[in-house]
Amino acid sequence: MHITDSHDQQIKVTDLPEAIRQAALFKQYRHKDAKSGKRDDELQFYWKDLHIKLLKLQSESDHIYSKNEPNVTFKQ
Repeated sequence: MHITDSHDQQIKVTDLPEAIRQAALFKQYRHKDAKSGKRDDELQFYWKDLHIKLLKLQSESDHIYSKNEPNVTFKQ
């Protein structure tokens, strides 16, 4: 699986749940130092965008998986 980040770079996703977890963590990080405010804003935008794209990828893959599941009914 691949996604395109906000810098138009292709990123290969090999472990989607872990990628989602990491992006969720990184999108909330900020430096304590006020001098880093602009850079922090840029990084937060990057990670929020990546997180949204990863969640969308997960949703699409879940949809494809459920669409391909056999329709099985169990009787007692």
